[in-house]
Amino acid sequence: MRFSSHDKVAEKSRKLLEKCNKIHYQKGAAYARLNIASAGFYSSRNDIALKHLAEAMKWFEQNRHEPGYAMALLLKGNIYESLGDFEKTLDLWLKAWKQSIESGDRESEGEACSQLGLIYSRLCNFTKALEFSEEGLKIRDELGDENAVASSLNRIGMLLRQTKKFSESLGFYFRSLDIRRKNNQTSAIPWTLLGIAATYEEMKDFEKSLCYYSEGQRNADKRCALQCMMGEGRVLSHLGDFKMAESKLSESLRMARELKSQALVAEALHALANHYEYSGQPGKALKHFKLYLKARESFQSSEAQSRLNNVEVAHAIERSEQEKEIYRLKHVELKQAYDIIEEKNKDITASISYASRIQNAMLPDPEEITELRKNMFILYLPRDIVSGDFYWFAKVDGKYVIAAGD
Repeated sequence: MRFSSHDKVAEKSRKLLEKCNKIHYQKGAAYARLNIASAGFYSSRNDIALKHLAEAMKWFEQNRHEPGYAMALLLKGNIYESLGDFEKTLDLWLKAWKQSIESGDRESEGEACSQLGLIYSRLCNFTKALEFSEEGLKIRDELGDENAVASSLNRIGMLLRQTKKFSESLGFYFRSLDIRRKNNQTSAIPWTLLGIAATYEEMKDFEKSLCYYSEGQRNADKRCALQCMMGEGRVLSHLGDFKMAESKLSESLRMARELKSQALVAEALHALANHYEYSGQPGKALKHFKLYLKARESFQSSEAQSRLNNVEVAHAIERSEQEKEIYRLKHVELKQAYDIIEEKNKDITASISYASRIQNAMLPDPEEITELRKNMFILYLPRDIVSGDFYWFAKVDGKYVIAAGD
């Protein structure tokens, strides 16, 4: 869905939904709604996404074994992440990751790893972010999903940029761009261009940055276009084109508020505060900086961070308890198997002992032929309790007959 034409997918899914509703095919309707919701989200239409996702979730909650359940959790997390609600996002993506592993859905597991890489980067936990992103890339590469691989390369490029490894970052971004251009991913290409532009901006190569920000706004969805415009405004401010910079940054703030994304609102306010400082307007700079702090507080406060940590710990504990229960059940199974074997062993030993008594009763006693005692001895040592070897002797017509056999 993410790497397809959103409008075409939405149109086909709407037609499919109508057919499913007519014949009361609930499963088909749930998947159709999930596709419509995905197309809505990737087209920056959260209202449509939330409406259809809520309806789809009613069915998936009752059918959690379906691959669509993990996909629905991931999409719901995407929406909350875009709104800056990182607590709900983390909870949903961890649930999706766990569900995909339990169901053996490698495609959803790869997506969950990629998205967890994103949320941990938002929380500045770059070690975990890179760990999940690299695992997502590995899974997608194994599945041979080129378009998904490009997405993972993009994500790793972003993480390397955030950790100031600019040369490596550009390497990953351009690998992603090559795949996306080769596969004609028109809706995904702008996101890679955005990453390249942001990297050049941090490298202070403003001319290249401006070029990529401008190119990234073509064919971009609203969320990507907004960020490209904001980046363009920051660069123009650095270059001294204050009038154009203010126009771009103000428009990006308006769009962020329209999308109800607290994270993007905070980012736009911070960019405006810096712009007013550069352009010698301290009053406006202070005003926008205060607004920025207020917006940022809603999702980056110590209380919010604490809640996020609690979500992570809760999932870790749940996972640990499940592993402990699995170990306990395996131990119970082994104990039961051991008890069965022990009981069987007792039965077998009893049978062998009984066979030994029969064998001893059948073998001749040396005392029966007293004349032989001076000239012979019998060495009969079974390895265990009973032996397959036997011996026999008797006096027949005044002669001794001796036999040994196996």
